[in-house]
Amino acid sequence: MLKRAKTIEDSLHNSIQWMLTQLNDDGTVNPLDKGAIGYYKLPWAFILAGKYREAKQIIEWTVRETISPDGDLKSEKRQKFHLDYYTYPNTWICLAAHLLSLFDLSYATWSYINTFQDPESGGYCSRKPYAPGEDNLQAAVSTACSSMVGLYLGKLAEAEKGSGFLKARLDEQPNFDKQFYYY
Repeated sequence: MLKRAKTIEDSLHNSIQWMLTQLNDDGTVNPLDKGAIGYYKLPWAFILAGKYREAKQIIEWTVRETISPDGDLKSEKRQKFHLDYYTYPNTWICLAAHLLSLFDLSYATWSYINTFQDPESGGYCSRKPYAPGEDNLQAAVSTACSSMVGLYLGKLAEAEKGSGFLKARLDEQPNFDKQFYYY
């Protein structure tokens, strides 16, 4: 048994309790100026803590504020990281929606996420959907997150292609034990 298990458990409980104090009745989260896209991991954290209703409230807010007909989560509040790795927040919302059995939402957001996959390399583009003949910068972060969600949704072919891209990036590393190049 872990010697610090009680301390860790108390810390997790206190963290969730504090996060709940930031949640408003309408599913918005304080501070509001970040917008729904700023809290993309919070539904997943609430799901792990057994706070399913609260997770669903935040997802519903995210959908109200950001969803587009193509399944994208559009927001002018995306920060640089979330522009450079565009699908990253989308994958967290897609995963949380799927874990809550909100399949209409998880598969709609997945349909958009999957437009970023290069059909040849299996990698997921970082900044925009894949387009033949264009600059399709692909990254390990985008590919790993998208492929993980693909596994949850049963999209095995897409996840397998993504794993092939990741393995190729690992195989290319000149000095993997000291550093990792990912572009």
